[in-house]
Amino acid sequence: MAIIKKNAFAVLNVSTWKMFKLSDLFDVKCSKYHDPKKYDNGDVPYIARTTFNNGEIKRVSTTEELYPANCLTVGAESAKAFYQKNPFITGNKTYRIYLKNRKLNEKVALFIATLLNKEGEKYNYSNAFVAEKIENTVLCLPVDTKGNPDWNYMENYIDKLYSCIKSSVETLLSMVHNSKGGAIVDVKSSFYIKELFDVQLAKGDIQLKKVDLGNIPLVAPIMTNNGIVANIKDGDGISEIFNGKCLTVDMFGKTYYQENNFYAVSHGHVNILLPKFEINKEIGLFFCSVLNKLLAEKYSFSVMCIKSKIKEEKIFLPTSNNRTPDWGYITDFIENLYVPIKKCVIG
Repeated sequence: MAIIKKNAFAVLNVSTWKMFKLSDLFDVKCSKYHDPKKYDNGDVPYIARTTFNNGEIKRVSTTEELYPANCLTVGAESAKAFYQKNPFITGNKTYRIYLKNRKLNEKVALFIATLLNKEGEKYNYSNAFVAEKIENTVLCLPVDTKGNPDWNYMENYIDKLYSCIKSSVETLLSMVHNSKGGAIVDVKSSFYIKELFDVQLAKGDIQLKKVDLGNIPLVAPIMTNNGIVANIKDGDGISEIFNGKCLTVDMFGKTYYQENNFYAVSHGHVNILLPKFEINKEIGLFFCSVLNKLLAEKYSFSVMCIKSKIKEEKIFLPTSNNRTPDWGYITDFIENLYVPIKKCVIG
């Protein structure tokens, strides 16, 4: 939201808003599991427990009855809410949320999804956002003169947000394209992940309830906070601490750059990518952008990003004349992006 902080409407006065239990406004429905391997490619969205691509992991061909559109979907472990504007089928533990007494439109859905996703930050693989918890979620919403949720206010707010973001993005893109180095990466060669990184998994079985809080990050399969679920004092006596300046890729394909030393949860839920080259923050952020784009549509709870798969993924990089990755070019590219972004965000 910082990019639009100068706009008065972006600063919301919530003093007159009211609290509503989600189940008083929405029906939360459990969904049937559909095995994605049994479907050919087609046009029907298959929604699962992923944090990417609006929850869609593929499009399938089917003649069976579809779930109605105009609802929100939330995956139990991903705890991420998405608006579905087309009929769809689902994977396991994917919940459908329909507005009572009226049709849910995209703008109201995005307003509600933002609040749900904030609530969802407290949930993860070991503490899933299941139907009962979704139903008991309390939302703070704007109200009309009768004390009912002001759906028109929500629509108008998202409308204004669209306009402002569109203008800001156009300004940002203009700055980026006019900045030193340009915005186009000259991609020349492909590399397997295993050529560039040693891929490891954590040992032990760190459980938050059994360790003391401290200042060492514990990385887990979550979509926020750089993958850090908590800061702990020590491991469990078996788990090793990993050196910083590396990447973590969780079971859903979400990639983060870890600057500092950290622990990671085990059972194959987090892949640790240890670089075979000298990495810096800029190179790490470049890899995060590329890998998040590459892996987003491939992996979910039903198709996990495990060690053997991530090693065989192929990534394209700019190279020097001898097919060596051009780390200097990558570093300069990211650094050149900082300046126009700061100008657009800070002003």
